Amino acid sequence: MNHQRQSLAWLAAMSLLSVGLLAGCERDATGGGSGPLQEEGAQALVDCLDSLGVTAELQDFDSDDGEASVHVAPGEPFVLCLAGGICDISPGGTYQELEDATAAEWHAAEDLYLARAQDWAQADSSATTLFLVGERDLSAEYDACLVESGYVDPSLVVGDPAGELADKQRQVEVNLAWTDCARQHGWPQIKDPDPPVADDWATTPHVLLPSTMTEDELRTLLAACPVSDAAARQAEAAELERLRAEHGDDEAFWLQYWDSHESPLDPAIAFDVPGFDGRWDGGERELVPAADRERLEAMEAMLFAASSAGQAG
Repeated sequence: MNHQRQSLAWLAAMSLLSVGLLAGCERDATGGGSGPLQEEGAQALVDCLDSLGVTAELQDFDSDDGEASVHVAPGEPFVLCLAGGICDISPGGTYQELEDATAAEWHAAEDLYLARAQDWAQADSSATTLFLVGERDLSAEYDACLVESGYVDPSLVVGDPAGELADKQRQVEVNLAWTDCARQHGWPQIKDPDPPVADDWATTPHVLLPSTMTEDELRTLLAACPVSDAAARQAEAAELERLRAEHGDDEAFWLQYWDSHESPLDPAIAFDVPGFDGRWDGGERELVPAADRERLEAMEAMLFAASSAGQAG
């Protein structure tokens, strides 16, 4: 399904849940996550939702194996929580309408449904569906549509926990290497990243910089401890160019290559301030004094620019 996802793991531990609103993901213009579906089942789901008065669209990617994606697009806010733990909250609308939606509209949808989603996760009801469109409860009807269509939502396909832990442990190691550099340059108080946990990528281990750090201090630190290895990324780009010349569009080769290849990884860096700590922001940013919030947002932009510059080579 195509909706915004945020993790509800924080409902259980004031952090991010492995079952819940999937965190750490940017809010995307489509309104959520997509996944491969058999076109026949996807179309049946669209038709069934339409019979409920809920607009949904079939997105066909013209692939040879019938892949498609369903975008639920009622013209009003909705929340959809599926058995297995994924919750989507959206102001509703088409792709273009969601792209043009304001932060206030997204926040209004969250204000409307967040408490219900929390209750759903905390009351051991995550084995059931929660589907509210405006003030209508269509949970049972949505379940019936799933059964009738034969659709299996890709949101419920949980990844490989062992592989996830291995990837997160690699992130921790990169984080710690950068942390060692930062400590050697006058910042011994920087916190280590949390240990990795297998939670279907609801969380990512982050280095936490002190809450009082200034923009000038961060700028000096980044000069001493770059967040991106430009040389490694340039070498990777050159190798990819060579492989493209050699293998062209050989799908089998590229599937094997990307399955085994590890690109250079940047440290995941955040700040020791709720709302800026790499966890899902449940409104904590708005509680930070305006001057501090402006400073922290400016430093987030600095980190992003530093990483982007390294990736661009």
